[in-house]
Amino acid sequence: MKQNDLLWLAGLLEGEGSFGFHHKKYPRIALVMTDEDIVQRAAQLMDTVSRSEVRKTTSGGTVYRCDIAGPKAVALMRDLLPLMGKRRTIRILELIQSFELENARRGGMSHAGPRKISAQSVLIIRELYKRGLGVNKIAEIANMSHQNIGSIIRRRSWKHI
Repeated sequence: MKQNDLLWLAGLLEGEGSFGFHHKKYPRIALVMTDEDIVQRAAQLMDTVSRSEVRKTTSGGTVYRCDIAGPKAVALMRDLLPLMGKRRTIRILELIQSFELENARRGGMSHAGPRKISAQSVLIIRELYKRGLGVNKIAEIANMSHQNIGSIIRRRSWKHI
């Protein structure tokens, strides 16, 4: 996706989008609006389809919707993450974390030992801290100890990133 398109989509979803779960299991990005052309463009950028819903607005207008769920949604969430505000960033991280934990469980991995994180997670943790999120809140979202989060932020661990 072109950078301008990603910026446009991030702005739209920050204001009008919804980040949640589909069937209480799969991360989902949804957009519901009365502007058909806007929803169609968003659907095209998200590589999905738009559709009109049966329900009408109080003024009689048609409601249009597009959404994506599962791995495609998670991939887009990762692209959108640096462009979103604090509240959406927290929600997106919760959804990604939940998805990754569910995938690990299905793959038979045990979380009894130390939690392994990716370089991308380290960058996200540092970015959240720069945006003003506290160490304890980041630790809660990442399901890690505040000591480990502090070490990552102060570059005592993951120095090479």
